Amino acid sequence: MRKLGLGFTLSEIDQLLSVCDYDNSGYIEWRKFLTKLNPRDIDKRIVTRSKNRLEKIRENVYTFFISPKDAFRIFNEDRTGKLNFEQFNKFIVKMSQISHEELPSYAIIKDLFDFFDIRKDGLIDMTEWIQTFKLIEEDPNIDVNIKGKLLRTRDLQVTPSPKPKTEWMRSPEYELSLIHI
Repeated sequence: MRKLGLGFTLSEIDQLLSVCDYDNSGYIEWRKFLTKLNPRDIDKRIVTRSKNRLEKIRENVYTFFISPKDAFRIFNEDRTGKLNFEQFNKFIVKMSQISHEELPSYAIIKDLFDFFDIRKDGLIDMTEWIQTFKLIEEDPNIDVNIKGKLLRTRDLQVTPSPKPKTEWMRSPEYELSLIHI
């Protein structure tokens, strides 16, 4: 491994050997090493769960708030027009509480924040927020990297898309409220 010049430290080489050296000979068989690098079923399940979590956030925003803009404004407590991680975390905690769902772990919340933070400046502004919701609505096949980072398959562009109706908007009471306006 050292002769290949890959820049691995001794401890990293030991870790590789412990994972890939099946017969404790001190050698790694190339084919077995490659099988360790291929995505496994569990990795595919992680990707599926991440996609489902993003879709659930979108559904909950439209169920419990008027729109994504409304949710953004409510959790942008300092009115700077940007959500920091603490405010985003409060948003996720509140969404979990009102939807009676389990609170995701810190690592998942951080990955979600990184997904929304398109510019990677540590803040989510309204444009990034809206673009991300539009991406979730338009592209149900979002690629997600199995290393804990959520990745986009294409550049985000804001394009008009129909807003899904909330439960309230589907009710007869909503229709009656429109008549009286």
